[in-house]
Amino acid sequence: PLNRLTWDHFTIYSVPTGDTDLRSIVPIVTACLVVAHVAAAGPARAQSEVAKPDWIEAIRNGCRIWNAAPQDRQEVTWFGACVNGSAEGPGRLQWYRGGQRGDHYEGDMRAGRMEGKGTYIFSNGDRYIGDFRANSREGQGVLTFYNGDRYEGDFRDGQQDGRGTYTLRDGGRYNGDFVAGRLEGRGVFTFKDGSSYDGEWKNSLPNGQGTHRTASGQIIEGNWTNGCLKDGDRRDAVLTTRKRCGF
Repeated sequence: PLNRLTWDHFTIYSVPTGDTDLRSIVPIVTACLVVAHVAAAGPARAQSEVAKPDWIEAIRNGCRIWNAAPQDRQEVTWFGACVNGSAEGPGRLQWYRGGQRGDHYEGDMRAGRMEGKGTYIFSNGDRYIGDFRANSREGQGVLTFYNGDRYEGDFRDGQQDGRGTYTLRDGGRYNGDFVAGRLEGRGVFTFKDGSSYDGEWKNSLPNGQGTHRTASGQIIEGNWTNGCLKDGDRRDAVLTTRKRCGF
């Protein structure tokens, strides 16, 4: 029904400064967003067997709905107006697969596609509330994940893109620029222990000029590369480990 934003999770660390061994490492979870179709149930199709986007007729009224990710044994219901054979205006979409309830949408439709304001609830509990354009998240919105993480801000082509705030369930928070679902541009990441990094980002890691303020109040400022700072005798790592930095 809708290409779902899924998480390629990996664990990263807020690393203490100084030359001592790692202590009180605070694990947090961040992620790079990737666009991937996730089947609601049943075996995954081989890449060559993935169906192309196409129209599907709603059961009971035959109203046409644009299906961005066709699946086997898939059905949809539409409760709303049907204009020129397609869903139009405010209403409710309920997707099914093999008779089991799947994703659900309630909001505006135009010519069979999600367009305007709406709420999309994924079968796993993820929820998006905000703007849609041409069946994709576009504009302002709030994406709440089943695990408690939350993003609020700009969307483009279905991904976090522009300015936004990502809040982790453990209390960590990033406020700043996103590009294609990644932390990229300028932003501030505040960790749950009170430490923070304020500066430039690329590929969801500190890259460029930035300032790391530790939980104890120490300030480390400089030019970062993939979360690593190496300047003379100074060494520091943010959202990575000293080992990965090579020191």
